Amino acid sequence: MYDEKGSHHLKLIDFGFSKFWEPNTTMALRYGTMAYIAPEVIHKDYTSQCDMWSFGVVVFILLFGYMPFQGDEQQQYQNILAGKYSVKEKYWSKVSREAQDLVRKLIFVDPLKRLNPAQAIEHS
Repeated sequence: MYDEKGSHHLKLIDFGFSKFWEPNTTMALRYGTMAYIAPEVIHKDYTSQCDMWSFGVVVFILLFGYMPFQGDEQQQYQNILAGKYSVKEKYWSKVSREAQDLVRKLIFVDPLKRLNPAQAIEHS
């Protein structure tokens, strides 16, 4: 979605659960597709920083060509909580170290240590 008419600035959005939130508001409902939700969403205590995790999952899929969290729903749930994503060397070896580092810093369990939007933009 473009952020305004005539703009070239695209935003990735899922209107299914969309809602306006004040900045730095803590949210407490669990919404979203299991494969993309951050650990703190599972714990029902999160801020907009959970979007950076979801962005990291999208970047992961685009770079490596497969979903980061494998297994049935329960296994995915456990892997998300642990930040344990699948590294398939045959795909990872074709991606730059900088891009791999970006993914690692976006799919990071602690939201306070996860890259924020400004840091992600500045990442090499």
